[in-house]
Formats: sequence, C-alpha cells, structure tokens
Amino acid sequence: VSATTATTATGTATSLRAALHDQVIQTLDAPDPNGDFGKIVCVLRWLGAPLVPHLVAWLHLRRPLTPNLRRKVELMRRLSDSARVRLAAKSALADKGDITVARVEELSKLRAALLRDATAAAFDRALLKRRDQVTEKLQSWQSSAATAVVSYAVKRALKR
Repeated sequence: VSATTATTATGTATSLRAALHDQVIQTLDAPDPNGDFGKIVCVLRWLGAPLVPHLVAWLHLRRPLTPNLRRKVELMRRLSDSARVRLAAKSALADKGDITVARVEELSKLRAALLRDATAAAFDRALLKRRDQVTEKLQSWQSSAATAVVSYAVKRALKR
C-alpha cells in the first residue's frame, strides 16, 4: 500500500467518523425498548476522542435525566474510555434538576470548552451548534432564576 493510499484511507475513516457524530447523538435520544444500548457503546468507542465533546455537551443538555436516558448514561459512566465522559455522566446521574450557581458554572465552563474544541477542530459546526444550545439554556434560566445569586451567576456566565 502506497503512502498516498494509506493517507486517503485514513482521511476517509476520519470523515466517516465525523459524519456519524450527529447520528450517534440522535440515537442516544431515541427510546431503547429492547435494552440493547450496549451495542452503541461499541460505536462510541470506535468513534473515539473526537466524539467526546459532543457526548459531554449532550450529557449536560439532557439533565435532569429521564428514566430511559438514565440507563444509557449509567452504561456510559461505567464503560466509557474518556474521563470527561465518565465525569459528565456521573454529574448527570446526580443532578436533581435544580438551577444552582454550581450548575450555572458547569454550563459556563462547558460553553467555553465547546468553543475551544470547535476552534481546535477547524470550527466544527456541530460543536458550535451545541455551544449555542448551552447559551440558550443559560438564557432561559436567566428569566426563571429563583434567587438573585443564581440570576447574577447566569448573567456573568453569559458575558464570558
């Protein structure tokens, strides 16, 4: 195999993996009546590190978890190769759905990390879209903040 052929094959595999990111995230949102989510974990491993920011964003945006998602997130927490995904899954499983200053700070850090990851990936549109979703969630919290402290934290997070 020539060097050109090997480079083309590697580039094709990378493009295929990138193209599958949105489909995999949509699959995570789909109901799993047969309970065979374990097969998706193999796909998550195959897709590797480039999928990590997408999974972390998905885990933060789907909180609090529905019972259907809880089983999937528990599997990700146990089986993921990425420490970022395991930590995000652990946080998602512990989330009770309250809007707190700590939760606002988490989303603020996620927002900054998504911009950094998108920049490193030559402005990955999907990551920028997920960053916009985080911004929208923070904006929705701004109007429904229960305390002045949370409202202030949201305003500060949106300025960053």
